[in-house]
Amino acid sequence: MTEKTNQEEEIRRYQQSFLDREKALQMVIHRMSASLNLLTCVLKETTTEMLPITKEKSHPYWVLVEACLSDMEETTETMERALTLILRKEQDQPFHHDRPSRPSMNS
Repeated sequence: MTEKTNQEEEIRRYQQSFLDREKALQMVIHRMSASLNLLTCVLKETTTEMLPITKEKSHPYWVLVEACLSDMEETTETMERALTLILRKEQDQPFHHDRPSRPSMNS
């Protein structure tokens, strides 16, 4: 009975550990997304200020801004997919003991 209780407690701790890691990864996604959004706003604001100076869309400044915005969006999507896959992989892994299992009393 005690062994079963110990196993249940280990499973509960493992599940809580997973939830803690999931929460941490979601926080990372949120912070990175917020940072990229802020950077996007700064770029757009800078772009607006540069508008009178560089009206042509083919101007090197515009090309650079467009490339930066596109890269940031792609990077954000890639990070979100990667973190989602990490979480999914963690969920799919069966429970395992961190320490070697003790020999069973039955054997």
